[in-house]
Amino acid sequence: MAAGLLLQLGYAAYTGRHVSPADFGSYAVALSLSFPVSAVTHGLAQLTLTSQRSVRIHPLSTVRLPLVSGLLLFAVSQALAPFWARLFDAPHLLELLRCLAFHGLLSPFAVVCTTLLRTRRENRAAALLELGGQALGLVAGAALLTAGWNPMGLAAMWPVANVVPAVGGALLLRSTAAPEDAELPANTRDSPPNRELRDCLQYAIVHVLTVCLAIWAASWALGAVGTGHYSRAYYFAAMLAGVLNSAIVRIAVPDLTRAEEDGSSFDRVLLDMLCLASALGALFLGMCGALGPVVLPLLLGSSWEISGSMVPWFMPGFATLLLCMVGYGADRVRNMMPWVFCVQRVVAAAVALVVAVSVALRSPQLLALSTAFATAAGHVIQLRRWHRDRVVNVPRLLHAYAVHLGIGLIVFLAGSMGGLLVDGPAAMAAVLCAILPVLLAAWVCRSFIPALQTSTARGPLGRAPSKAGFAASVVSGTAPRPEATGRGKQSERHL
Repeated sequence: MAAGLLLQLGYAAYTGRHVSPADFGSYAVALSLSFPVSAVTHGLAQLTLTSQRSVRIHPLSTVRLPLVSGLLLFAVSQALAPFWARLFDAPHLLELLRCLAFHGLLSPFAVVCTTLLRTRRENRAAALLELGGQALGLVAGAALLTAGWNPMGLAAMWPVANVVPAVGGALLLRSTAAPEDAELPANTRDSPPNRELRDCLQYAIVHVLTVCLAIWAASWALGAVGTGHYSRAYYFAAMLAGVLNSAIVRIAVPDLTRAEEDGSSFDRVLLDMLCLASALGALFLGMCGALGPVVLPLLLGSSWEISGSMVPWFMPGFATLLLCMVGYGADRVRNMMPWVFCVQRVVAAAVALVVAVSVALRSPQLLALSTAFATAAGHVIQLRRWHRDRVVNVPRLLHAYAVHLGIGLIVFLAGSMGGLLVDGPAAMAAVLCAILPVLLAAWVCRSFIPALQTSTARGPLGRAPSKAGFAASVVSGTAPRPEATGRGKQSERHL
């Protein structure tokens, strides 16, 4: 995960100096219009984990579905490319969409191959294939940009990155058998595969569309240059938030799974996980919100100062999204997928409403806050349901939220004031120096901070995930090597 993040930061620094904001805006629109690829790939990966066919049948029979899906995605993407190009009227959009269609051709097969490798306990091989593919794609994209293929090099990175996991994964699957002690998840042994696919696709499509809607609105309201600055800030914040989200999911889902299966203190575990998630989200909001306006222009170049000023507006959305994701995981553990879909639809409707208002006002700041308003509404609905079902102590949880939010805001204000005192590269050091006293004061007063109390009681956040968490983190490539214990195998259904 750390190596992948460093690769992405290096590639962002390179492209920031070789791609104009207008071209990057067109690329962001083209990438968002490839949402069927992301949704289908995510759905197939989860289906591979939950379907009994991925365990009992030869791997090559399992990859027929992603092969067919890739061909259909490629054909549909090529057919719709002229329509999208006329609708959004962005420069180079048609060429970018046709190039990204090859990403749709290869991506389902590549992701399913690496997921199958993880179900066969080849986690290291799958992670290396993904990292190698990412590195190859970034090098190929940078080479094409250097050769003058601008902005086509940005889009070409994606299909090239899929070649290594697709080819390497297929070769390894031919020589890798399912483990003898593999068992099926308890609640999917008799589940119809079409129902699993429907649920996975529904979850993925709503989630991806919620993300893409703001990019489309930015294209219509802000133009290509404005979309470029908006999307740069969004992708920078999302890159950092993705690491945090993966980490908290690795911790939360296994513990929630174990508490549900043991029939012991699910409410306490959920309270602890939401408490820790709110603290991490608030700290992320404060530190990245203060550092973003300073770091992004240093990373990408002085022409991206507008993008840097947009970064703080995205942070509340990613902080509240972290709470929503923990809530989704908890409701999945409780086998309440219809309720998860209901909350998702509320979040999507709230995003659409805020996006419509921001387009009417032509306000990029309000557009950036759309995720914050929507996920906050979704989490309020989750809290009301948990309070009604007596799943968690909501007043105590809201107290923890208030304390953590206050600390996060103080960190943000202190860091922002420090960044205003100095210009240039020294500004980052000034921000960190301004934040450090706040963090030290929080540590001194740790007995009054709910998250630090929880962390002291439960152990450090960096502890190794339990065996029950294998399937919970298998898609992200962070899964530990599972062992043949009944509890660990049953937890795969909760991904």
